[in-house]
Amino acid sequence: MFGTLKRLFPDIVTIWLDAHIGDPHYHAHLKAAFASNIDPTNSKPVELSKQDSNYTAWNDLDSRISPQIGIPCELKMFVDIDTCLPCIHDSMTRDKRIFLIVSDSMGQYIVPRIIQEYPQAFHNANGGASISIYIFNFYLISSMEWLFECMDYALVFSHETDLLWRLVHDIARYYAENGKRLLDRNILPDTHQALIYFDWASALCHHAKRITRYQDFRFLEDLKEWRYQCEEKIRAEMLEIESNQYSRVEMERSLNSSIFIYYSKEFYSEANQLVSTLHGLTQEQGTLFDNDDKYMAQLQTESCMIKYCCPIIIVSNKRNQMAIVDRLSSLSTVHHIYVLSPVENIPGAINDQNLFESFPKIRNIYVNIKRLALEWTVERASLCEKMGEICTDNNDVKLAGKYFERTIRLNENLSAFIKKK
Repeated sequence: MFGTLKRLFPDIVTIWLDAHIGDPHYHAHLKAAFASNIDPTNSKPVELSKQDSNYTAWNDLDSRISPQIGIPCELKMFVDIDTCLPCIHDSMTRDKRIFLIVSDSMGQYIVPRIIQEYPQAFHNANGGASISIYIFNFYLISSMEWLFECMDYALVFSHETDLLWRLVHDIARYYAENGKRLLDRNILPDTHQALIYFDWASALCHHAKRITRYQDFRFLEDLKEWRYQCEEKIRAEMLEIESNQYSRVEMERSLNSSIFIYYSKEFYSEANQLVSTLHGLTQEQGTLFDNDDKYMAQLQTESCMIKYCCPIIIVSNKRNQMAIVDRLSSLSTVHHIYVLSPVENIPGAINDQNLFESFPKIRNIYVNIKRLALEWTVERASLCEKMGEICTDNNDVKLAGKYFERTIRLNENLSAFIKKK
């Protein structure tokens, strides 16, 4: 996709290709240990060293998703290359971060092919990678001469403990990197999300500590410092919010806010699809505008002047896009701006990081309607929870209850939406 515009909402998949381990009738405990240890919401992951009679059978683990909103923890098992390659291709096109475990016998065929077909996956615009490859030489019977040409692209392991520790550690680092990127944007909802990512990374570090005694102390210190920065920023922001006069009318208005979408006329069908998707997630009515003056006027009417408004724009012309983003950024009530730019209409200049630097209220630039709808709704749920806390602090228990009920409903809808994907 677009390196500098890579979405800020991480989505990972762990793929395991092995003719024997991939079979659902074998190595049930091994797969249970891997699946549970890469899940940061699992407080009691299965230990490799302790066989559990409960894991006498294991399904194909396809689309194994954690209950925590926003953490797609998939572990997909494959026994042959022909069925594995489409999964890798699909994950690449959906901009997922891939962690690939492959047996030495199959690695000699699939790894060179991945390097040849997806060279950009190993060196993206952010200086990172979209895929990590781990060769598991479990049986120690295959020749590894082929690997000399791929040493810069893969790590080799002969013991499952070493492999699991490195996998958990790398996923923790990936979450931390995304959290740091959000923290640096210095916007409150991003800081809240960053803290969640740092919590996930910390949980995985705790898992890693149970796997082996080795610890990456430098990373742990960085993580501790980043979490502290998040907590301080959130504390300062909340003190500022609490210092403002509480207005029940304004809080009720925020509860019943609508979805405002400005679109270029050529994107009428995309705008309607987005409204429909967001309605399914939020049960909130969307309002479409193809005139920017009317759009701005509506956002500034008294009935729409709500806290933390997050308008959406769908524009193909970069000059028009920058003009309306500039106007939206001037409104104090606009917290985040979501931009949809269908891939075939994006001009080459749009993937310039300067756009984010010039307009820090831009949440992200999306090419996928469902991804935008998902992240918009996640932020809506987060803001509803925050509003509920403000109401509680002001002894407005009834309105706080409404906000918390809305938060629960949004999270339930998000969970169903993610599983459907």
